[in-house]
Amino acid sequence: MLAIFGNESESTWEAAKALGILGSKRAVARLIKILSEAEDEEKRVTAAYSPGLLGDSRSLAPLLNVLNDRDLSPKLRSHAAEALGYLKDKRAFDILSSEIKDASPEVRYSIAFSLGEIGDRRALPELERLAATDDAAASAGTIREMAQEAIRSINSVPGD
Repeated sequence: MLAIFGNESESTWEAAKALGILGSKRAVARLIKILSEAEDEEKRVTAAYSPGLLGDSRSLAPLLNVLNDRDLSPKLRSHAAEALGYLKDKRAFDILSSEIKDASPEVRYSIAFSLGEIGDRRALPELERLAATDDAAASAGTIREMAQEAIRSINSVPGD
């Protein structure tokens, strides 16, 4: 955990994963501060990732702010979008939906993932459009593949 707050960038991701695995929410306020204020992008990216894994709703507004800020890098915005999926908070739906046509494949991929995780059926038309038309590659796969997976996820939710 100390690597996030210190200067050692190579340990940053390991510390973020450890926070998620341990389920410790003690660092969430500090992570939100780093997400919102740090000048080092890698620290901000990591700070976006951890609160999502922890499922801490205090990070909802800061993550939405990052996703919505087009002056920030696609990498940072993509990680914020992914973290919103881990939160599974339906309040993120409107901003995720409004950003689904982002120019960055990484951002679109993460948004498709998050819409699938949130499970709101209102996402289906846009996800179906992506599944039919978006062959752009992101680091983890194509937008088409993720949109198809998100559709399956939403359709598998009982009672909807």
